[in-house]
This record gives sequence, C-alpha cells and structure tokens, in this order.
Amino acid sequence: MDWLNYALTVIVQVTAIGAFAWLLVSLFPNNPARRHAIGMTALTLILAAPFLTAVFPAMRWWRIPAPSPPTTIAVREAPSLDPIERSEPPLDSLEQPPLNTNVAEPLATKPPEADERPPVAASSTQPLVPTVAPPRPAWPTTAWLGVVLGGVWLGGSILSAAFWALRSWRMRRLLRTLTVVESDAQLQARCQRFPTIAADVRQAVNLRQLPPLALTELPMPFVVGVWRPTILLPQTLLRDGSEAELRDVLIHEAAHIARGDGWIHLAQRTASLLWWWHPLIHRLNQAIARSREEICDNYVLRHGDAVQYAQTLLDLAERSADWGRIAPSLGILGTRWTLEDRIHGLLKPERKTMTTAKRPVSLLIALLLVAACWLIGGVNAVEPNQAQPTPTADNNQAAAAAPQLKQVTVRGTCVDEQLQPVAEALVTIVRRSPDYESAVVVGETRTNAAGEFELSGVETALPERGDLIAAAAKEGYASSCTYLGEPNGDLLEKQLKLSTSVSSLTGVVKDPSGQPIPGVTVFVACGIQQPLAGIKQSVTDANGRYEIKDLAPWTPESTKSFDAKTGVGYMQVSLSFHLQHPDYPDSTAECTKVPSNADVTLHPPAIVAGKVIDAVTQQPAAGVPVLAQGVARDRTFQTTTDEAGRYRLRMTRDHYNIFAHADERIAIAVNTLEAIPGQTVTDADIQLVRGGFVTGTVYGVNGKPVQPTADSPLLVAHYGPARPQTGAAVTSTPVNPDGTYRLRVAPGRNYIYCMSGQGEAKYATVKEGEEVAVDIRILDHAPQHPESDDRRRARKLREAAEAIDRGEQPPAPLRLRPFTPIGNLLDKLEEQNRGPDRFQDVWAETLKAIIELGPEATPELIAELDATQDDMTLRCLGFTMRGIGDKRAVPALIRAIPKLQQHSASDMGLRAKDADLQAFMRKHDLDKDDQRASYGFGRPVREIYGALEELTGQQFGETELFLLAQAPTPHQQALQRRLFAANAQKWVAWWEANGKRLVDDETYWHVGRSSPKTDLDMPPTLDRTLPRDLGMRYSNGLLTPYQNSKTSHQLIDLDTGRRSRLPEKWAQLENIEPHMNEIVAWAAAEGFDLMGVEYVLPGDEQTHYAIRPIRLKAWELDPKYWKSPINKKSVADLQADGAPAKELLLHYDRQQDKYDVEATATFLFETAEGTPGILYIGIEVHDDDGKKLIGRPSSGDDELKPVAFSKGRRFGWGQLVAPQPK
Repeated sequence: MDWLNYALTVIVQVTAIGAFAWLLVSLFPNNPARRHAIGMTALTLILAAPFLTAVFPAMRWWRIPAPSPPTTIAVREAPSLDPIERSEPPLDSLEQPPLNTNVAEPLATKPPEADERPPVAASSTQPLVPTVAPPRPAWPTTAWLGVVLGGVWLGGSILSAAFWALRSWRMRRLLRTLTVVESDAQLQARCQRFPTIAADVRQAVNLRQLPPLALTELPMPFVVGVWRPTILLPQTLLRDGSEAELRDVLIHEAAHIARGDGWIHLAQRTASLLWWWHPLIHRLNQAIARSREEICDNYVLRHGDAVQYAQTLLDLAERSADWGRIAPSLGILGTRWTLEDRIHGLLKPERKTMTTAKRPVSLLIALLLVAACWLIGGVNAVEPNQAQPTPTADNNQAAAAAPQLKQVTVRGTCVDEQLQPVAEALVTIVRRSPDYESAVVVGETRTNAAGEFELSGVETALPERGDLIAAAAKEGYASSCTYLGEPNGDLLEKQLKLSTSVSSLTGVVKDPSGQPIPGVTVFVACGIQQPLAGIKQSVTDANGRYEIKDLAPWTPESTKSFDAKTGVGYMQVSLSFHLQHPDYPDSTAECTKVPSNADVTLHPPAIVAGKVIDAVTQQPAAGVPVLAQGVARDRTFQTTTDEAGRYRLRMTRDHYNIFAHADERIAIAVNTLEAIPGQTVTDADIQLVRGGFVTGTVYGVNGKPVQPTADSPLLVAHYGPARPQTGAAVTSTPVNPDGTYRLRVAPGRNYIYCMSGQGEAKYATVKEGEEVAVDIRILDHAPQHPESDDRRRARKLREAAEAIDRGEQPPAPLRLRPFTPIGNLLDKLEEQNRGPDRFQDVWAETLKAIIELGPEATPELIAELDATQDDMTLRCLGFTMRGIGDKRAVPALIRAIPKLQQHSASDMGLRAKDADLQAFMRKHDLDKDDQRASYGFGRPVREIYGALEELTGQQFGETELFLLAQAPTPHQQALQRRLFAANAQKWVAWWEANGKRLVDDETYWHVGRSSPKTDLDMPPTLDRTLPRDLGMRYSNGLLTPYQNSKTSHQLIDLDTGRRSRLPEKWAQLENIEPHMNEIVAWAAAEGFDLMGVEYVLPGDEQTHYAIRPIRLKAWELDPKYWKSPINKKSVADLQADGAPAKELLLHYDRQQDKYDVEATATFLFETAEGTPGILYIGIEVHDDDGKKLIGRPSSGDDELKPVAFSKGRRFGWGQLVAPQPK
C-alpha cells in the first residue's frame, strides 16, 4: 500500500498547491507579472511534487519532528546577522580551515571518482538456505480501485499526448510550406521601414537580433518552436500603412522569445498531460497563459500607444474569425479570455505595466507556496542544515587531542575485469588528511604471481572515517584508486581492480596569450587534491602538451544509476581533473569523456604577500600557518611563513580574509582584500597579538547554566578583528560542564554568540589584555539581528561574483554605506537604479525621501558622489543635492566635473502617477518655468552643473559641454577630458575665493583633490592609405554667423563636438571685421574647426550664410559620398577624387569660377588633430520662426530644412574610421 499512500500524498499536495496558487492569483488582477510569478512557482512545485514526495518523507504538521541524533562534532548554526548560504561538512577538530568547495565530497560518504565505493552494509557470512515464500496476501478493495483509477489516469495521459502530437505534426507540415526570411534586406523589399521597426523591436525586448521570421497566409501571428523559435508573420502586415501594427505584433511575439515562453509553454503542456483530469491544473495553466500574454502586451504598452495596440488586436481578431487554433503556440491571439476583457485591461489606468515581478515579491510567493505544501502534509525534508561558519580553535583552549595513530594490516588481491590475478602491480597505500587536501604514503609493495599483496604496520589516524586509499598501477593497465574503508579489528582486506581497457586524456595548457606553459602537473584526483606519483597524472612538456595514459574509458552514461525505490537517478556529467604549477593558482578543469582532448587556459595568479609579525615580541613569526579564505567564491589557500615571517599566496580572483595561527596569540586579520589576477599585493601584513578574553556563563531556557556533555557539546564562538564577518571562519571554545566558557578574542569590537542557533548574540569591546564578562542565554526561538556592515559587504561581493560567473554585467562597484537613514535610502536607490523600479513612482519616492532629509544628508551624499562613477547615481545625486540646497555640496560637485565626460545618454522627461509626487519632482527639476507636463531628469552633465548653478548662481561656459558625445578615439577623448578639466579649474578658482562667505564650516572651504591629469599625447599620425568607412553621422547641425551677436552656435570643434560663440569682447563690437585675424587666431588656439559667416556675392546685395574653415583642410567631393557607402576608400583615394576647397566651404562652380550659394556640397576634411571625415554642407536658413517647428514631427533630410530657430547654414558630418570586423 506504500504506492497508494504515495499517490494520494502527491494528489493532495498538487491540489493544495493549485488551490492556494489560484487564491493568490485572484489577489492581483491588475499585475500580470506577479500573477505569472505565482503561477510559475506553483507549476514548478506541481511538476516536482512526485519527485520530492518520493525523496523526502511525508509528515503531518501536527507532529513535531524528532531532533537530529547528537554527534561529537561541535558545529552548530550561528545566530549570524546574515546566515551564510553555504554548508561545511563536519570537522574533526575545533580549529580547521574551511574545506575547498572545489574538492569532492568526503570520500567516506560519496567518492565520485574512486573505482570502488565502500559497501552500504556488511554482507552476511552465513550460507544461503532455500526458504519457502509465504503465500501472497490478497489485495484489498482500495488497492484494486487504485489500480483501476491509475490505469484510467495513464490512459488519459496517453490520449492527451497523442492528440498533442497530432496537432504538432500538422503544424510541422504547415511550417515546411513556409519560407523563413533570414535577412533584413528581404523584409525591407516588402516594407521600406522594416530596419527601423526591427531596431525598435530589439530595443524593446532587449534582443541582439530579431528572431527568424516566416511569412504565411495565416491571418494571425504566433511563435512556434522551442530550440529555434520562429515568428509566423501574416504577409498582410508588411503592406504599406501597417507599420504600427507590424511593430506592435513583432514586439509582442519577440517578447515571448526573449522571455523563453516556449519552455514555459512546454512545462504547461507537460503538466496538462500528467494531470489531464485535474480542474485546478487547467485553471492554473489558463492563468499562466493569460498573464504571459498580458506581460507581452506590457512590452508593447511600454513602447507604444494602448489605443493603437487595441485597434491592432481588433483587426487581427476580425481577420482570424474563421480560423481555429492549429497547434499549441505562443501568439498574440493565443489565450482563452475574451477580446473585450483584454482590450479593457489594456486601457485600464491602474494596470501595472511591469514585465517582471520584483525579486522580494517572487521570493515571498515561493515561500508561501512551499509553506502551504508543508502545512498540508506533503513534502518535508529533514530540517536543512543552515549555513554555519567554519570553526577554528581558540589556541588558549584545550582543543581535542590529535587522534592516536593505529597500525593495521592491509591485505588483498589485484585482479582484472575477468577476475584474473595481476602480478607485479604496484600497490601504494596513502593516508589522506581530514581536509582531503593532502596525503602521506604509508606503504608500498608489489603483487606476487597470484596477484596478492600484504602490508603490515600501516598507520591510520581515523579508522572510523576510512582515511586509507589504495592505488594500484601497472604498465598496460588503467590505474585505480580504492577506498579501503573501516578496518575489521586490525585487518583491512580489499580486492583491487585494474582494467586492461586503457584510454588517455590529452591536451595543451596555455596562458591567456596563447603561449604554452611547461611544467604543469595535470592529474585526476585519487580522493585527495594532490597528485600521486605515477598514478593518473602527467606533466606538460615544452609545448604545453600533457597526456595521462593510465585512465579507463569514461562517459557520463557509464555513471548512470537509478534507485527504483525513490525514483531518483544519478549521473556524473563531467570528469574533473586538476592542474598545478608553481607560478599559477591550483585550478580545476573538466572533460566530458575519456579518451578526449581537453585544452586548458591557466590565468595568472593574484599574488598576495606580506609578513606575520608577533606584536608582543616585535619579531617575525616563523613557521606560522597562514590561511586565505575567499569571501565571494569560498576558495581557500594556505601556506606557511618562512624564517623571516614572510608569506606568499597565489590565488584566484576574489576578496579574501587572511589570518594566521600561533600559540598564545590571535591574529588581526586582513579583511576582504581584493586579489586580481596578474597583480601583486606586497603589504598584506598580519599582526599576532595576545588579545583579550571574553568569559561568562551560558544559561538555558530555564534560566539555569547549561550542562553540555561529550555527546552533546556546545560552543561559544566569535567574529571580530580576528575573524571578520565577511567570511565563514570563526574562533570558538567549548562550554565547560558547569556552563562557563573563556574565549580569546582580538582587541576591538567582537560579536559573541552561542553556536546552538538559538542563543543570544552580543557585541563586546575588548582591549589588549582585558577580560570582559558576557553571559549568554539560550532562547526558545531563533533571534533576529540586523545585517552588519561586514555581512552586507560580503553579500554584495557574492552578488557581483555570481553575476560575473553567469556572464552578466556585475552590479555597480561595491559601496558599503553606514546604517543611517540616508545610507539605507542610497542602498535602496542603488537597487532601484538597476532594476525594473527605475523611473517608476517608487524610485521617485526614494529621491523625494532623500531630499526631505535635508542638510543632514549632505555629508553622506558627498561621500557617495566622491566614490561613484555610475551614470544613474551621478544623475540622482545632482538632482537631490539641488533639491536640498546645501552649499556644502559645492566642492564635491566640482570634484565630480571630470567624471561627466564619460557619460553619453539622453535627458529624460518622466511622469509620476501620483499628482503630489509629480508636483514635487517638477519643483526640483531643471525646468524652472514648469512648462512641460512631465518632470525632467537630465544626464549627469546637466544634473551636476544644474546643481552647481542652483547653489552658487554662477556659470563658467559649461553649456558648451552639454552636447558632447563620447568621442571614438582615445586622443579625442583626452581632448574632451581637457575641456572638462579646464572648466573644473574655473569652478575651483571661484570657490577658493568665495567659499568662505558661503559656508561656515571650514571643512568645505576648499575643493580638495585636484582634477585628474589631462596631459595630451601628440595627435596620432594620420594613415592616409588605411581603408575606411564613414562612422556615425551627426546631422541637423546649424552654424550661425559670427556677425550675429545674439546667437550661440557660431563655432564648432569637430574633434570634441564642442560648440561655442565669440567672446563678449568681440561679440558686442559694431564693426568686427578689423579684428578677424585676432578672432581666427583665438578660435584656432581653442581648437575650433568651423565658423559660421555672412557672405555677399559680388554684384548681389542679399546676405548669404556660409561656413569657413579655421584650421581645417578640405577637398570638395562628389555629393554621393555623404549618402552612399565609402566602400573602404582611403583618405588618399578620396583626396585624389576631390578638389581643394576655397576659403568658404560652399560648392564652387569651377566652370563659372564662383560659389553656388544655393547648392549643397560634400567635403573630405582633416582636422589639425589628424581626424579625417566627411562634411556635408546643407542649405541656408533665412526663416528663423522656430515656432513653426513646435509640435511637428521631424522628417526628411535635416540639412535641407529651410526653417530653424536661428538663421545660418545647415551641415552634417561624420568621421572616417577603420572598418569594424563583422
């Protein structure tokens, strides 16, 4: 009847999950992202229920689980401020370095690479006696009923699967008749605006390239395929006038692909096949499908118009009225709710347009559903071991004595696959260390002619843990490693197997530059992380090549196992091997089969070196163990100091806590030192001090001192300067039988706690040589503590490392902020800036909260501004500092000016749904007149300079920098940095002269550190023979004549993009012509290349507008070079095609020998800084009534528009760049 109980448990559990999920879904009618998260969490639990119920024992919520059996290992959960998300195996002493997470699990429990595993039970020595099987009892009625219902269940699943397969076959048959359109050119031939639409779609759904498209006569679009999804697109959407419909449809369908909805749909289909009879599963699938479509609708709404999209759905529905659903698919009309409801939802103002649920909400949903499972009586595992810190012993306490060595006799035989004896095989017995890092050879012999061997006097340290390994090797055989297990008295007997089927693992080991690395030891571990001589190892030659010749053939399939009782299978998907070299950190690589070729790249180590000094004697500490523990990736590295107390560690990338061990001392650890591959840190010194002591009594729940025993020990541990909370290692001491303890700690603030998991945790500040009393009470519940600075630092480091390991952009550089109102708000703002809440009301509320803190927030905002390089953070700080209005921020804002050059983006207009919030944000944005309905949120260059102007009432020409986009070459970027640095120096000079009268606190009288170095290299020599392409084109330019003193854009520097006007000393002159030589000299010194001028043709009284070069060489080209590809012509080729320009950059009619002022012209140019490019001269603008342009969309050629806000000459330009590889 176990199988029936199992089935009923699964059904009850699935029903509970479905009902609870449906209840949760009904709570969020306007939030499809949250409904989808609920549905997917429930669906995952439903699919996993049969497996989890089989693996974990069921329990009833009203029963209290029995406690775990006591062990002699005194490691318990620490009531830490942030439980570490790792679990270490039991340790053999009170002071152990943490196990390397790259090491296999303890070999006594699960040896993944050994040839023979220890038996799970001792075999009987009694002879087998035939017995008569008892008569099989008759099945009860409930069992027969279960069989019948199970058969119906199985039959229904088979029929559902057949029906699904039939529909899928019909769809595949249809797809074979379609043509997949692979290139944009094919689609552009049908729809001229398709490239623009495709770019909008990719941006909207964050895809690098548009998925494959197939044109079809079907009236509705949808997505088919899982591995290579394809969008089926009605041909009618490519007709002229349907661009908006096409864009909305493609965004919706591409969103399905970007979200991986094909896999979700497959999971839904699997659930519906398995649970075809369950109404809640169908309701849940409908909810998931509907929310999925609404989320994809949200992608459209975030980038389009709801009314237009609703019309698109209506049109598609009308066309599809006579068509049924062909097969399960992801499509814009592929859900089961009425079109009226869907359109109503699109137009609802309260609709949430988020495309993903917030992570905390998703986690809460998952926890609620899992809790529901547990309460109903379904899946319940043995309570998980929460992450525990790795204890290290207090050197002043009586640690457990080292186990005594025991001598045993090892005896056995060595045989091949046919169980034939193997003579003259070398048998090596090694004793592994408790941490599996190293081993000692404790015996060696060869087998006799009968394949027998015997070694006496073999020493074992942990016989109950099976710390002995036998390695067998012989030429022509695959070597083997076997765990010997626990001895039977003083005897260990084992049969060792050698295989005559021999394969090899080969490859080349190189450095990142591709150079071979000789002398690398490459080995397959034999239960330890060190190579065994002559066993499964090789050393790379001068060409970096290795070959391990004594391996048996291996594939993942050969490791498959299946437990019919639990229904769980196991397969090892890869074989790990290790690499060691004196100049590189120990590394691990993998292969998927043997024989195979596996090339490996070893990255240079991050080297950390320093000295360990005994602060008591002021002498170097020789022979002291030094251990580095990774914070983010948990790897550990250790070494020992030399006679001068020096140590040197070769490590992988991470942040490390580094500490040392010595009798009667405690170390001041190095806290979260960053180790970067290829770089060396030489000053990571460690001090050993006497420290102080924390003493006290541990009281139980009953208020009396605890009485730990040998079978149930209790530890008091600490974090502090000796063991930072960023890591997992602590020092600990056992509690005495009378409940008292005495723990050595380093001077400073220490976190003291009982490792029972339910004890109080207290901070104690201890001085050198001082003894502080701290009593601890055991509580009847697990206490909650706020996250400490060190814990928060470690969490952020882990998040960054996990992002890098996933191939993602890591979060912003680590900022550890204090626990203050502004620190917490800045933490919140940092997460919002990176997530879906950015620019939403909750994000604006955070900015509002910071501003409302007022001047008390200024010091921490200054620290944040000095530390950040992040674009969004710079924007937010400029906005909030301007809103607070505290002039103490001015020096920090000036220091931030050099950071503004590197950020190129757009100013934004945003709306808050809350009217009061909208009014607040408009009050503090840069639009003083509040003419726009939205509030402004500018680029860093606008927000930072806007704050400076608001706080000081000053300007120093920074408006010339507002339109600078980041230049493409390093030299041009250096020119831009020089502009920002020069402007910053003007601000510095002004503040140094005026700061004292604006703020009282002398801390803020000076700007502080100077601007970064801006020395320029010589301009690069222009390679005139290099084939080039025209890079980004800059259009819609207008230069106004210098004779017009009211205009601003009279000059432009084509290297930096800087635009300016003449200084006032010339602009106000009535007759400026006599000063032209002086003006041109000034403009050339400032780096300007072009200047707008007025020009009158001989014999013509009308004023014309032209552009003249200042220090720029130019050649007039055929007009085609502006609109058509350059076709990788060199500057020399283009120069040969052109004619030298005259004094004005206008088309010159050489037949009539005069300028044609009404014609456009194209020029090759070369700036004085060596930048080549194409300059396009457009038409004159005589109509400066810019009001005609307001409210009218831009279209056509920008350089041919006759109306602007100022009179002048239109132009565009682009730089000639080296062709980019495809």
